[in-house]
Amino acid sequence: MPTKVTPESEDTGRRIRAARVEAGLGVRELARLLAGGDAKRFDTFRRYLIRWEGGRNRPDEANRNRIADVLGIPRSRLSPE
Repeated sequence: MPTKVTPESEDTGRRIRAARVEAGLGVRELARLLAGGDAKRFDTFRRYLIRWEGGRNRPDEANRNRIADVLGIPRSRLSPE
């Protein structure tokens, strides 16, 4: 069953994608940084990033904070207004 796309998930996805692109990273590179070298976690983060950026899912606060920290941006940049 497809996940319902919401305005909040789309907004968060756009923010993640913009921050990733601004950092000059592809999905695979960001997933590798988030996984910290763990191959299984790399694949999980890669799949999640694709879903998050597409607005199909929204990362929880812990994952938004992790992404912001890895990208070196303020955590508030990935949070809804």
